Amino acid sequence: MALATPAAARYLRRLFELPADQAGIAPDGTPEPQPLVLYWQQPILGAGGDSLGNLRALLINPQTKSATWLILSYRVNLQEQLRLIPVEQIETADAQGIRVTVSPAQVEQLVPFELRRLSPSTADVAGAPDYAGPWLVVQSDETPQAPDGVSIPLRWKTRVFSQFETYLGRVRGCMLNPTLHTVSHILLFQERLIPRWVAIAESDILKFDEPELIVRLTKDEVNQLPKWQKSDFLDEPNPANPALPAGEPNS
Repeated sequence: MALATPAAARYLRRLFELPADQAGIAPDGTPEPQPLVLYWQQPILGAGGDSLGNLRALLINPQTKSATWLILSYRVNLQEQLRLIPVEQIETADAQGIRVTVSPAQVEQLVPFELRRLSPSTADVAGAPDYAGPWLVVQSDETPQAPDGVSIPLRWKTRVFSQFETYLGRVRGCMLNPTLHTVSHILLFQERLIPRWVAIAESDILKFDEPELIVRLTKDEVNQLPKWQKSDFLDEPNPANPALPAGEPNS
């Protein structure tokens, strides 16, 4: 008897196990286009498969919830450099990384960017090394804005709170509509005894701001969300043979 392919197994799980908002199954049972799965420190691969660097953050228009630019991080003489890649230049996102139409020779021609520093007050962190409260955006006149003047960074480890100011976890990535590039889900990392990722639908996000995100869900409701797994959306490479998918991906 032939074994199911990873794609077939993923389709069955989407059809029967995933929540409706994540399944991406049309009413007639056919799968809709796979979302673009982006997570922080994900490799960014240029034309020809050459590594350009890693995903440092994502610029999001808070009004339309659309992704506008990837923030590429790479190093020159040990110094981190940030450049903006328009989301229209994304070809696909797979287990190996985000594939874009930018060549290594074009990286220096991309728009430079600088992330504003987030800093809590001294009183907030005094005696609280695991401080999880609100962070302040420290900016100066020289800090550049997004080219459109509207988009704000959705960055790695952005803190997520409920509408009742309960700390829920940190952002680790997001899922985008592959055509419209709108955010469909935020990937939240829950710092629990057994850590896990969950996907929070865009419709549950009340406040989309740089220092923090506010969602309508309570902590109990977030705990009831199913564990989010990369294997539902990506074929992970097999460590023994990168040409084959892994049996148990690191999610």
